[in-house]
Amino acid sequence: MITICMAAVVLCVSTGANAVNIMQAKALGDGPNSVTLSGKLITFAATDFFYIQEVNHPVSGPLIGGIRVQKSSHGFAAGNWVNVTGTMQTNANFERYIAATSVTSATGTGSVVPWILGSRALGGSDWNYNSSTKAGQIGVAPSIGLNNVGILVKVTGWVNYVDPSGGFAYIDDGSRTQDGNKLDPAGADVPGVRLVVTGGVTAPKASTYVTVTGISSLQTVAGQPARAIVLKASQEATAPTYASGMDLVRVPAGTFLMGNSGVGDDTTQGYPREYPQQPICVPAFWISRCEVTRAQYGAFMQAGGYSNSLYWSSDGWTWRNLTGRTQPDYWPESQYFGDPFGSFAQGDDYPVVGVTYYEAEAFCHWAGGRLPTEAEWEKAARWDGTSTPRIYPWGNNPAMNSCNDWYDTTVAGSQTCPAGYVADVTPPTGPGPGPKQTAGSLIVELDSRNLGGTPGVWTNLVSGVGNFTQYGTPSIQTVAGVQAMVFNGSTDYFVGPISPTTICGNHTRSVEVWGYNPDVLDEETMVAWSHRDGDVATNFSFNYGTDQWYGAVGHWADDMGWNGTPTAGQWHHLVYTYDGTTARVYDNTRLKSSLVIGLNTYTGQHINLATQNWGDGSPGALLGSLSIALVRIHTGVLTAQQISTNYYLDAYRMGSVRPGYQQTPSPAGCLDMAGNVWEWCQDWYKSYPGSTTPFDKTGSARSLRGGGWYGIYGDRCACRWFASPSSDSNEVGFRLAR
Repeated sequence: MITICMAAVVLCVSTGANAVNIMQAKALGDGPNSVTLSGKLITFAATDFFYIQEVNHPVSGPLIGGIRVQKSSHGFAAGNWVNVTGTMQTNANFERYIAATSVTSATGTGSVVPWILGSRALGGSDWNYNSSTKAGQIGVAPSIGLNNVGILVKVTGWVNYVDPSGGFAYIDDGSRTQDGNKLDPAGADVPGVRLVVTGGVTAPKASTYVTVTGISSLQTVAGQPARAIVLKASQEATAPTYASGMDLVRVPAGTFLMGNSGVGDDTTQGYPREYPQQPICVPAFWISRCEVTRAQYGAFMQAGGYSNSLYWSSDGWTWRNLTGRTQPDYWPESQYFGDPFGSFAQGDDYPVVGVTYYEAEAFCHWAGGRLPTEAEWEKAARWDGTSTPRIYPWGNNPAMNSCNDWYDTTVAGSQTCPAGYVADVTPPTGPGPGPKQTAGSLIVELDSRNLGGTPGVWTNLVSGVGNFTQYGTPSIQTVAGVQAMVFNGSTDYFVGPISPTTICGNHTRSVEVWGYNPDVLDEETMVAWSHRDGDVATNFSFNYGTDQWYGAVGHWADDMGWNGTPTAGQWHHLVYTYDGTTARVYDNTRLKSSLVIGLNTYTGQHINLATQNWGDGSPGALLGSLSIALVRIHTGVLTAQQISTNYYLDAYRMGSVRPGYQQTPSPAGCLDMAGNVWEWCQDWYKSYPGSTTPFDKTGSARSLRGGGWYGIYGDRCACRWFASPSSDSNEVGFRLAR
């Protein structure tokens, strides 16, 4: 008898044919020993091969497994139960399989549910792999987590390419996975995972958004194993839009007075083109709280926005081809415009500038939105529900440092500044825009200003759930003007109550943290539950780190980076949401990253602060060297608007935390409706009905609103300007509506 010990499980396999489970069979090297697998369910079948998988096992432990069986003209179909006898072998794609000498019918009960995985988790890490004997199963670098080769999986994404033969295609779930030199006939790299189409299955159509079910398999690229899916079925799905993750505010339907009011600064600074004021009925709409940022526009560029005519109008695509444009003007991070003239760096959170009308229009089409009309823009800027609209977004009088214009003193020189810029000043006292927003049930609320009266305990302000006990010496200190709990990153953490089932498994959840990290490392834990070293998508840790794969979230195998780490040495409102299919992370209201994933977070583990649990459930893994001022955990999904409300509410309550503009937002909740950049609107520029100075630039000029960093007269809500749709400027950007 040969005894093989692995993962604390003793596997006993004889040198003759013997009934074993699939993972025990994989633990053997290639031939000549014979194995028999009894009562296994076929998950996929083609003429000369099929896949079988264990049934009724949780997504944990060594028994979960699937494997390919090679047998010519076997005559079985998916859903059949079979007994298989044969020898273990490895094919040219590094995938283990059984060369079957016998396949007979069997009976059984149970089912197999596909694992919902992201592209990066496919394949998984090596499992007991021995390169000499071929025992175990090789994985795909740099995947981590449970090896899932041979397992029934489900992936959702865009079909980027379908081979003319119909024999293979590529699907991209948004992670832009690149497994090697996969080239289409035009010679361009094709992002995504290869779909192997066989067994009478039809390939999905190119450029469609689909959910595919199939077997996690392998292909060979440059002599190394790469991800692949043997396609079983595909179904078109509703494609998420980029706009659905943006911070949008809703403006209700109704009539407002549009145009110059004829009083105050509207009289002294107004222009004939702003008259006459008249009632305009505007249906309900959504509009982005801030201008479109460089990070958001960069996502459009990375998604191939400049090479796909579907996003462009006919005139826009003609212009794009004539100019050969592949990015906006003023796109490099380092810029020199401004007064006084000098170099400054545009960050990811700066508004994109140098965009023509055509580029702004294309972004909006790609994102699932559109440019606002002039009427929509003005209503979002000034309408407060009364019969007298405001002259400025914040009121009827100018206010120093209320926006980024010529007279602003919070920006070093006249130039653009981050969208929704935060001045380094103490924000107004008093209530913020509240009330506090919750999603589902609020189960944890920790506030560093209200620890409770028990030494060594941080009291959960939600009663009945449980409090958090101190380990090490975390201490309350004032950090950048905010009272916060400070963790040293080596011995300090808190252990809280057992995580309820309502935030485990595949349940929805939201986590909010006000965090400050003076020196960001690759993975620093803020809030976590479950434990490490498990199976795919079974851990949960919300992190403040730099690593592009797991710096934001650790799910175990299908992790997330921030796509631009929150700036060190500043307070941030960091939020994680999961709606059952998609995880998202936000930094100061801005969506930073999203991932389609099916979670299976382990139950029965403590909720921790500044530490994760090791595989045995004990705390002390990947401690965070950071400060935390507030934590909330919800059982539901916070919307972008709720996240923004809590951001401004908390910022006002927490003193010198940077809350957004020193100004009050517009009545609708929008920022930068005055100053920073002029913004494209979709209207052709022409006079209002009844104007005493009529004009019409239809076909030659589009409207601009909001004023820019170089001037003051554009700050009034009624102010209008114009430009050719093919022109750009370092003072012009846009925002999205839908």
